[in-house]
Amino acid sequence: MQSETSLIEGTGAPASGNVNRWGDYSEMSVDPVDGCTFWFTGEYYAAIGADWQTRIGSFKYPGCA
Repeated sequence: MQSETSLIEGTGAPASGNVNRWGDYSEMSVDPVDGCTFWFTGEYYAAIGADWQTRIGSFKYPGCA
């Protein structure tokens, strides 16, 4: 098992409590080119009351060809 890692630590929060569509733009998928790389996109707040931001990251398990 691989250890857990954070792409970014969000330090903010929405200006109001109405975030019922949170996560609509998050996804994880396997790269069809190599079948080993996982791509992830997710939302976070950099500051309280600020607009949300998107972070994109990837990882590959050791030994995957």
